[in-house]
Amino acid sequence: MELGISSALRTLFEQLGKSFFISGYLPAVLFVALNQYLVFSTRFGGRSLVLFGPDFKLGPFTGDNLATVILPLFLAMLLLAFNTLIVKFFEGAFKWQQDFFLRPWMAANRNRCQKQYGRLTTLKKEYYKQLAQVAGSDKAERSDALDKVVGLRLQIQAENDRLEQIEPMPSMPYRLERVRPTALGNLFALMEEYPYDRYGIDAVAIWPRLHSLLPDAVKADISNQKLLLDFLLNLVTLAGIFGVEGIVVGLVRTPIQHALVGAGVGALIVAWLLYRAAVGVTATMGLFVTSAFDFYRGAVLEKLGLSQPPQVEDEQSLWLQIASFLRRGEGFKLPPRRPAATPAEKKPAPSQ
Repeated sequence: MELGISSALRTLFEQLGKSFFISGYLPAVLFVALNQYLVFSTRFGGRSLVLFGPDFKLGPFTGDNLATVILPLFLAMLLLAFNTLIVKFFEGAFKWQQDFFLRPWMAANRNRCQKQYGRLTTLKKEYYKQLAQVAGSDKAERSDALDKVVGLRLQIQAENDRLEQIEPMPSMPYRLERVRPTALGNLFALMEEYPYDRYGIDAVAIWPRLHSLLPDAVKADISNQKLLLDFLLNLVTLAGIFGVEGIVVGLVRTPIQHALVGAGVGALIVAWLLYRAAVGVTATMGLFVTSAFDFYRGAVLEKLGLSQPPQVEDEQSLWLQIASFLRRGEGFKLPPRRPAATPAEKKPAPSQ
């Protein structure tokens, strides 16, 4: 029976995958165990959390410790199902967060962004406006637009030099509409802003296509960082819930359970520290993601049958056109596709 249960659990975890076990099940086990042996403990005025009755036995498991094995499975599935919502919650991406609970932080970050990046935003908006005109103009107008583009580049470079003296590593996006109330949210916004800022690439439209072309080693680096981030955010979520639960339950019981209240306060402190660790992991993941755009964006162009322009301005203009095509089907602005190589061209020339 013991081997049968162990084999069944092992098969289940193999089917659900490493992500489920590490990022979902382990935090859930810890959460359920803390509830089992603190909140529901008779030592702190609670009642034991028992499945199927205290006399139930299944192999090495009793009704008492079976809860510590079975309940985390369901909790982990919920964490996996709501993963996107959990990440967005800690980004501060929901409007109700920005308008109510995190409003002071949102206002402070927006004011800081306007003060620090206002001029840069204006210059870059004009820069991309001129780039768009370059793509759709005739030869004479193109020359004038290119002159304006070069002048704007010099102004942008001077502004960036000034900003680097203030903050060598940016901690928030320069576009006001991308600003978030949390450090985690601003790092994700920076991740999306980087490819557009450097190459004119719409990260939301291009990333799924780029990711499918990345080497396995690069995919593994990004996946490992995302797995670690999910693990930490799930721990933060459950530690926060346990912290509130411990404080409330400890205060309402008679007599007041000071140890349980202390455990709740400690859990909230741990949740904050884990959140800061998650911010660091997000920064590292951002380096992997932005590097993928630097090194492998040409693979997307190749798959689309397009050549990578030698000049940065021309490449930025091309990616803007590609985004218009992918989002709205505006293919009339795209340059001609490269002709497919014939079998004769693919064969290497015979050696002399």
